[in-house]
Amino acid sequence: APKAEKVRYAAVELAARLFGKRVIFYRANMQFANGIQADYVPGAIFVNEATTRPWMAVIGHELLHALQQDQPALYAKLGDRLRSLLENPGAYGEELNRRRAARGMPPLGFDKLREELIADIVGDNFTDPVFWRQMAAGQPSMFQRVLQAIRDFFDAILAKLENERPYDTKRYLNDV
Repeated sequence: APKAEKVRYAAVELAARLFGKRVIFYRANMQFANGIQADYVPGAIFVNEATTRPWMAVIGHELLHALQQDQPALYAKLGDRLRSLLENPGAYGEELNRRRAARGMPPLGFDKLREELIADIVGDNFTDPVFWRQMAAGQPSMFQRVLQAIRDFFDAILAKLENERPYDTKRYLNDV
């Protein structure tokens, strides 16, 4: 399978194994969202097959929304950690509401804007082990374990992708 497909399967496996979420890819006749985490479909997150963003970023974003619903205390810890690092979150909210208005959508309130910003930050940094190390630094053990599991999973996936030999030529080489 091509590398992009392996990344897609790795993302699906991560969501299932670490977060107990089933990833469902969907197609829509208009681009309105890269992904969706719907309250009325527990245990699932939806990713638009036509997303313009990397799958891992979209899944990370949607998993953050799921974390907010499923484990509010853990979400609050991550949110507190990120909020201490934010610069000019008001500009993000203005830009997001401007884009929503252009699509005829109502503006989001303060709490939802903050959740979207945190979800975007998590999505952007979902596969960055340095980011997760910084988030875990000095944090309580439960939060530390969740972040360690995410980092370990990505380390294993990256190792598999880096060591992939699609033509299986290893058997034809000596001492390589």
